[in-house]
Amino acid sequence: MFMQLAGALLAASQPKKTFAQVAEFISRQTAGDLASLVEATWQQKSESFPVRDPAYARDAQENARRVLTGFQNTEIPLPEKTDHLIYAYMLENTRILEIFRRILVSFFNTENFNTPSAETLQWLDQTERLFFRDPGPLSVLAVTGELRPDADAVRRNAYHRLLGLDLNHGRGGKPGAYPYHRTDVTNQRFPVLFGQLLEEVSIGIQHAGNTSGANPTDDFRIQDLVQEIGDVMLDRRGPSQAGLAHEEFVAVTFLSWLHLAISWESPVVRDLRATASTPHERLRRLGARVKLDAHQDSRSFLQLGPDVSLLLYSIERRLEPTQQPEYFYTRGSQLRPVMDRIIHHWSHVTGTNVRSRATRLDPGTVRALGNASVIASSPASVGTGSAASGQGTAVHAARVGAKDPMPLR
Repeated sequence: MFMQLAGALLAASQPKKTFAQVAEFISRQTAGDLASLVEATWQQKSESFPVRDPAYARDAQENARRVLTGFQNTEIPLPEKTDHLIYAYMLENTRILEIFRRILVSFFNTENFNTPSAETLQWLDQTERLFFRDPGPLSVLAVTGELRPDADAVRRNAYHRLLGLDLNHGRGGKPGAYPYHRTDVTNQRFPVLFGQLLEEVSIGIQHAGNTSGANPTDDFRIQDLVQEIGDVMLDRRGPSQAGLAHEEFVAVTFLSWLHLAISWESPVVRDLRATASTPHERLRRLGARVKLDAHQDSRSFLQLGPDVSLLLYSIERRLEPTQQPEYFYTRGSQLRPVMDRIIHHWSHVTGTNVRSRATRLDPGTVRALGNASVIASSPASVGTGSAASGQGTAVHAARVGAKDPMPLR
């Protein structure tokens, strides 16, 4: 959400501002004003959902307009869309949340680092108030309580249900499992279908320039996989598409706030002497300062987050160009560079070579991401996924009895 907000401000700025100037403007806002921006964005996103309190909603919208008008004395609209849940999933696999958790704990409880600047103190206060305290009952950020006391478990449960995936680390960013409520009804087919889509698109990319000879590109297969991916997502969300929408919004809002902090030379980055030319290198240096290594594939995860989010958002809503198979692989189309990046980085983080498997054109290679990459189902959960899960019985059966793995390395 905050990265989209920064993009909206950047696009509207006259005269043109830099990303750092826009990010600094957002970071200067009080926690209350940031909460209003979050609340107003949620209300805009969820017009079909019940409003919890009309007066609270009006106050948040008015405050959000005041904040945005203060950017350059003109009215700037809030971002029309926010990221898909997979954005938060990819970002969290970098261990960015656990690294920043350690940063906050160290600043609040120790003197391990130099005295923070006033700007860093404000950022620490904003982050704690928004994401590490129980918000008021009317706040959209309120997803925890007596029934769901652990915010980390709420996010992991959402990843498991909508994506059929688990994070690649356990508690505190360390290897191992994390306790959260696991349901038998999950989107176990998504990782399989998505991997197959990447393989088919890779075949199309490799043969896009063919002027003679056989062309194994299968437009119908690409179209069918896109349809299936959209269907299994909508199965989890339900007819009103309200299922998991709240948990998704809170997760992407939280992770985008942290993403924003490493996307420029922010005060907390400067105070911890973690300045660098790229977000993933800033994250690596921040992790080194608190003795928690960022994931070795953080660069790929940071790239995959926005790209796969955009792709799945468009697929779920049946938007162009995802409804035209040739747009996935034809050079010059808007979608082609996105798919090139996704194929490259997905291959990297899953330890597979999508392009190599597509080059061989062996039907046996068009399969799931691999035993170490796809969340396994327990015996009790086989055949209890979405309504379409019956089509994946053979895939499910192959995983019966396997341990619950971490999907991405």
